[in-house]
Amino acid sequence: MSPFADKKLENDEKLFRRKYGYKIENYELNDNRAIEFTVPYDQVKINEIEVVNCKIGDIVSFYILDSVNGVYQQTLGVPEAYITPYLVLNRFGFDVNMCDGFYRDISSYDADLLGGMIIKIVYINNTGTRNLYFNTIYHQVVPKAVT
Repeated sequence: MSPFADKKLENDEKLFRRKYGYKIENYELNDNRAIEFTVPYDQVKINEIEVVNCKIGDIVSFYILDSVNGVYQQTLGVPEAYITPYLVLNRFGFDVNMCDGFYRDISSYDADLLGGMIIKIVYINNTGTRNLYFNTIYHQVVPKAVT
């Protein structure tokens, strides 16, 4: 018996749900800075991001970037001399319109990310200074031998 909620995969690996919250205070009107979250585990699956205290009129774009040392590019066999730090690997939100209060982007299937990769959110604040809150929900892949 495990003291953690988990899901067993076909290859005997397990998934453990991990949720991280982030806060940005006094996010100003007309700010469009990038908010970046580094994947904290060796391997995760992700299918959900939440934005709290958003407003109608604001827009968001979501990206997945490779790590500074190109962890994903390394898995493809890219020679070190040709690795591009922070290479954009995917964009899964294109000028998404926010709602008032709570926005949840959830997919019915997950994406695989490696430790060090970055989830980048570009939040364009068109509606006024306020605090913003973000949640990323990871499903940590844990080999059977570890559990």
